[in-house]
Amino acid sequence: TSRRNLSVHRFQYIKSSLSKARREKLAAELTALQEREEVQATELFERARNVPNGRDRDRMMMTVITRFPHTDASIRAMQELHAIEKN
Repeated sequence: TSRRNLSVHRFQYIKSSLSKARREKLAAELTALQEREEVQATELFERARNVPNGRDRDRMMMTVITRFPHTDASIRAMQELHAIEKN
């Protein structure tokens, strides 16, 4: 079995023309949003992992991927689906 490395890069783009205070506030808001979404995505991913292999499990994994595409849980869901496809 070959394993491929996956590199994920995240960044926040905030216009430099905004005031420093506004940039800091937006960065904090984006970070908080990312953290909340990661928690939600992880909860959904863990529920999906407890479902026996099949359409319901695949559907739940796809929900993680489409609803929270930028999360670590989404990456794990893609890996789970890929593993199922290989079997």
